[in-house]
Amino acid sequence: ALSLRGVRMVVFLAESNEMKLASGDTGSACLEAHTKEKVCFTAGKEFAPFGHHGHTVVVAKALCGLKTSGARFHELLSESMHQSGFKLGKADSDAWMKDCGSHCECVCTWVDDVLHAGKSPKEFCDALRTTGFALKPEEEPKHHLGGDFERVEDPEEMLCWGATTCVQRMLVNCEMMFGEDAPKSEMH
Repeated sequence: ALSLRGVRMVVFLAESNEMKLASGDTGSACLEAHTKEKVCFTAGKEFAPFGHHGHTVVVAKALCGLKTSGARFHELLSESMHQSGFKLGKADSDAWMKDCGSHCECVCTWVDDVLHAGKSPKEFCDALRTTGFALKPEEEPKHHLGGDFERVEDPEEMLCWGATTCVQRMLVNCEMMFGEDAPKSEMH
């Protein structure tokens, strides 16, 4: 699984080599891959309009919530990354690299979330689309894997990755759970 160190490395490489950073979501991740699990169920009333009420239905796709769905999607995405010329990193099983001559592009994945560092994120997204994935890109990430990205100018221009949104959600959840304000201090 992707580590935070892997994400930090991709962000560092993008920033230090003047590459663009783009994040995206592949959309219907689990429905792209086939499952190896043996899962079936009896179709309920909601299947009546299709003439399948009461039938035994066998699940063929890797549905969200199945034990191995993430692994099946990883295998499918790995095939596409290899077809696009990327090689799997040695330190992280979800970090990919591609030698583009003048620079090296990096991609890290967390199930269906993708973070790309390269000169042309659009070309990367288009290449992934040709292998069957509908990648929804966000030019420079604002939020990725629970972290907020923000470009600051002071004391110097840099890209920061923090947890403001995550902490704010945790405070709201704490207040809802316990019925009182959570202890707060100023967030920087």
